[in-house]
Amino acid sequence: MAALKETGRKKIEYCVYKYSSYSSTYVPDNIQEDKPLDQSSRWSSDTNNPPQYLILKLHKHSIVESITFGKYEKTHVCNLKKFKVFGGLQEDNMVELLESGLKNDTVSETFQLRHTVGNSPFPCRYIKIMPLQSWGPSFNFSIWFVELTGIDNWDIVKPCIEWFYSYREREAVRLCLKLIRQLDYQEAFDALQSRSNVLLEDPLLSKLHDLLVKRGNYEETELFMEQCATSKT
Repeated sequence: MAALKETGRKKIEYCVYKYSSYSSTYVPDNIQEDKPLDQSSRWSSDTNNPPQYLILKLHKHSIVESITFGKYEKTHVCNLKKFKVFGGLQEDNMVELLESGLKNDTVSETFQLRHTVGNSPFPCRYIKIMPLQSWGPSFNFSIWFVELTGIDNWDIVKPCIEWFYSYREREAVRLCLKLIRQLDYQEAFDALQSRSNVLLEDPLLSKLHDLLVKRGNYEETELFMEQCATSKT
């Protein structure tokens, strides 16, 4: 994390990888050029029926920290009143990075994106922008310009990718442990936890579950809660 703070941020290069639709000459690639005086320099969806989206593929795996939306020189009914941004290492497995909206004015807006998972930097290869509502009722969606900012230094990004895959595997095992315990498959639970060395939860919570759920011992549960409360004071 210290190296992350010391690293300079830069513009993250991308290409438009996929899109839901476009109207006439308002092609998706237009969002890569900032031309606020050109009314035709924008992506416009062919409909406002969901889902409408643009998927951007980054030239390099990157930690994307912010997104900037450019605008037309005048207010416009097709500007995005509400939208979401997603990101991930695969196009079919993304997490939500932002839910927000643009003001219907002429000033570019920059938004900070969620870029950490489990207190560690979260790398992306794909960014998905999903319009939800335009300023004009029943109007199609328009995006005029998009710029991404963050870190694409491979020496920093590579360890983040490795950590994230390990984190995802641990979370998958933890969810399996949760299900197995709910089904009361104790032998399978013990075997998986021992083999994976992944804890389902804090040991105190596991003890509370054992006393209350498995044994149904309310007196010992009350005593245990009192001991926990005392140790915290």
